[in-house]
Amino acid sequence: MDVSYQPLFNTLVSKKILPKQLIEDGVISEATMLKILKGECLVPEVLEKICRYLECTLDETATKK
Repeated sequence: MDVSYQPLFNTLVSKKILPKQLIEDGVISEATMLKILKGECLVPEVLEKICRYLECTLDETATKK
């Protein structure tokens, strides 16, 4: 199943956070960012961690294609 992370990138833009900041702050690894860029599924725990960091909901990070 492919996933669209466009909502995540929209959230990052609205909060003025660069994607690399997620890696630098230890929220996700570089490998996870590659999965996001490829539209691959992430485990729920990773999405929850991103949501906590960005103070947003799951709907603001990913949608099914």
